[in-house]
Amino acid sequence: MMRWVRVAALGLGVLSGGCHDAGLDALERQLVAWRADAVATAVEEVSALPAPVAASYRFANSPNPFSVVEPVSARRGVAGVSPDRAPLEGYALEALTLVGTLSTAGEAWVLVKTPEGNVHRLGIGGRLGRHQGRIVAISGTRVHLMEKHPDGNGGWNERDVILGLDG
Repeated sequence: MMRWVRVAALGLGVLSGGCHDAGLDALERQLVAWRADAVATAVEEVSALPAPVAASYRFANSPNPFSVVEPVSARRGVAGVSPDRAPLEGYALEALTLVGTLSTAGEAWVLVKTPEGNVHRLGIGGRLGRHQGRIVAISGTRVHLMEKHPDGNGGWNERDVILGLDG
């Protein structure tokens, strides 16, 4: 046991020798000199800012540059198609309900109900659903749509969809 105490004491003696002043006085003198130079250095005078010049705003009738605009490709998915959307194009087909069909003066119409309870009348060429569904035919109890779905390669595939009256 005594042997370990001697080894520990010797180790402490060696380690404490490393705390010897290794030029700390020179370092302290250098820091004092730098601080004195920093205090002695005068602060430069900042020049006055130029007077503001009034300018007229020429873009008052232009679109707001800070508004977020959805790209045409995201709105319609097909180049060359009008970016405006029919009211029923914001709904999934599953959310819409076919409530009836009617015919007036040889023209066929379909009545479609939204989840909010609003009923819309659409004819041939009317658009509904999120996949650019276009009505191509209306019969007594059914509506035939053509939808465009992405094919995964940057193109589009058309699909036939039939909606029928429930009940």
